[in-house]
Amino acid sequence: MIQKNINFLLLMLVVLATVVNVAAAVFYHATYAPLDADQEKTVKALTACEKEKSAAEFSKEEAVERLNIQQDREAAFADQFVENVEEAETLEEQVNRLKSQQQICSAKLTLAETQAAEAKGKVTEKTTTITDMFRQIKKLQDDLRDCEEEN
Repeated sequence: MIQKNINFLLLMLVVLATVVNVAAAVFYHATYAPLDADQEKTVKALTACEKEKSAAEFSKEEAVERLNIQQDREAAFADQFVENVEEAETLEEQVNRLKSQQQICSAKLTLAETQAAEAKGKVTEKTTTITDMFRQIKKLQDDLRDCEEEN
């Protein structure tokens, strides 16, 4: 009889634990399901706001970039205009200097042509020497290979 009471008591404990577990699950679902739905709505709203913000920032950055490019172009145009005016003034001075330098350069050119002809002759001579040395090296390598094959 004590055995039956213990089994019955254990059965009641298992049933009670199951009922408590089911009740807790129902309570959790009833309590937190609306909060979960609200959280999903909030997350969707935040995501939409974030996308709108990103698009607005991109548009802003694009507009700022275009403005900066336009300002840079205007500044470059103004600088170029000033440079052109200054250049026109200095070009006239340079023409006079260049005429005198032309005479000097003509003399230097004649000298350089003479030196270039001499250097070309030396280069041809050195090229011939290098070619001969490469042939000698090739011949010596072939001789070395022949000696190694004999040994």
